Amino acid sequence: MLLPAVFSVGALAGCATATPSSQYDPAISEWRQGVGWRPIPAGGGAPSADKLRTESREAYDAAQHRDALDGFLALRRRYPSSPEAKSVETAFHIAECYYALGEETYGEAVESYREVLKGSPPEEMLKTSLARIYDIGRAYLDGRARRRFFGIPYRSPSLGVEILLGPDGLVTNYPFLKDSEDALMEVARYYFGKREYAEAERVFERLVRDYPRSTWNETAEFQLAMSIFRQVKGMEYDQGVMRKAKASFNLYLNNHPRGPQVEEARAHLKEIAEMEGRHDLTIAKYYLRESQPRAAMLYLRQVIIANPRTDAAREAREIYESMEQQRSRS
Repeated sequence: MLLPAVFSVGALAGCATATPSSQYDPAISEWRQGVGWRPIPAGGGAPSADKLRTESREAYDAAQHRDALDGFLALRRRYPSSPEAKSVETAFHIAECYYALGEETYGEAVESYREVLKGSPPEEMLKTSLARIYDIGRAYLDGRARRRFFGIPYRSPSLGVEILLGPDGLVTNYPFLKDSEDALMEVARYYFGKREYAEAERVFERLVRDYPRSTWNETAEFQLAMSIFRQVKGMEYDQGVMRKAKASFNLYLNNHPRGPQVEEARAHLKEIAEMEGRHDLTIAKYYLRESQPRAAMLYLRQVIIANPRTDAAREAREIYESMEQQRSRS
């Protein structure tokens, strides 16, 4: 079951509230193709809940989504306790109208689709609602849809992240969907592209952990390693991060020995090895300057043993052998 949203997506999106498309209130009008909502002839009386739903559905089937939306909302306003107003089908048609009207009503569309999901909809309605939520989340994430502030549109990828991964998000409530796997990948890629590597790491790690059989698994494992590696600031810092990146690249190579990023992973492992070696070599040189040869030799051996194929190891070996020669002469 879906949980209550912490925030209203419609409010967060800055979407326009639905207002009637004409001066006539559908609750006291009738709908006609090519005309829209118009006054009922004298003596006709206000439409019943069933008639109002039927005419709203006619507008919907004619792709007159604004008229249809006005009608369905009037149905709920005029007959809130009626079976017609409470039906999951009405909620779905309202959601579809909001969706069809475009990005300015995407927020209301998400809220309406969530209402559909709470109502035990038929399978096709369920699938469509989930697919729409995914598409709207993606639209905000990649900039196809925009929020508005005093009428000024602006990009809001964070709203896309909320719709997909938030407390009431698609992945949170429906983790076993293929769209949920795709949503995690898209959000992770978004963070990586923005160089928010710690956030990218968190989402890639979730994808790898929770979806080991996903078609994204190979790509996600490599991108997880890259997200960690991009957080390394230099050999003087982040030894723990380097070790974590090293383990992640090795995991990718073990799991995907013929993967498309094998050579790149090996190149990054070589780079990490060089940084690790340089780090220990720097410490060894410090102890040499401080006239502490035993400590220096300890770190020199560490470079040679731990990262033997690096330039740092070659330099460490030369220093170590020179020290051994000097010690043998004394």
